[in-house]
Amino acid sequence: MPGSGKTTIGKRLAALFQCGFKDTDQVILEMTGLTPKELIVQFGEDVFREREKQCLQYLLASNENSIIATGGGLPCFNNLIDTLMENGTVVWVNPPLGHLINRLKNDTSRPLVNGNDIEFIKTLFTTREPIYKRAHLNFSGKKSEVQELVNAINSFWENPRN
Repeated sequence: MPGSGKTTIGKRLAALFQCGFKDTDQVILEMTGLTPKELIVQFGEDVFREREKQCLQYLLASNENSIIATGGGLPCFNNLIDTLMENGTVVWVNPPLGHLINRLKNDTSRPLVNGNDIEFIKTLFTTREPIYKRAHLNFSGKKSEVQELVNAINSFWENPRN
């Protein structure tokens, strides 16, 4: 979901694991010269979703050992959840819906989210949740601090449950 902390947590994990970090929204900007919001406004959501797919294919083809933070919708389109699941460990950063709403309130930078439209945020979450639940790991938002969540993810990788 937008505002869940994927980029912040991904950067910390990359530093911890001493590997690369890629944010698909940033890579799309580098590839197209447009932010995701600009792509959607100028060319529509379908074009944006195709660029997301191309971006993910590009990142996976690089075979670089990296943490990849995807846009909140990326796993939900073009069967990209399957691509993600087949190519790495997928982590769902899942803060409580109330925290998401507070983070997104008045945020106009998100491509599809108007932070003032709380019902839309709730609907978006409800629609995407079944896909997100397929992730290998689900770290619910009970961890209030970013570092707590990073530590929990690191602990899982150090001591995976079989």
